[in-house]
Amino acid sequence: MQPKLNDDRVRDIWRRHHDQRVPCHQLAKEHSVTAGAIYAIVHRQTWKHVITDEFLLAARRDRFVAKLEKAAAALQQMANLVRDDLWLYGVIEDAIRKAERRTS
Repeated sequence: MQPKLNDDRVRDIWRRHHDQRVPCHQLAKEHSVTAGAIYAIVHRQTWKHVITDEFLLAARRDRFVAKLEKAAAALQQMANLVRDDLWLYGVIEDAIRKAERRTS
């Protein structure tokens, strides 16, 4: 009989619970184990040899990089908006100068 969990599945459970906020009961149903078994995995009560400090550091680094990438994308969007606003401001200034020349 094949075991229900293995190292790769345990890592996947931990990541999905912590990164994607998948609830224990849903993970338990997907892996045909109890919610208590999932709870013990995500709280490092069992499978400690899989969820090592190195694994946790790598997971934390991956989340940090993802947040940085999201922040960079938001900053790029803001920069594009500012650029568009500056362009529009320049167009408006040119129109005002032309109108002032016509009136003087």
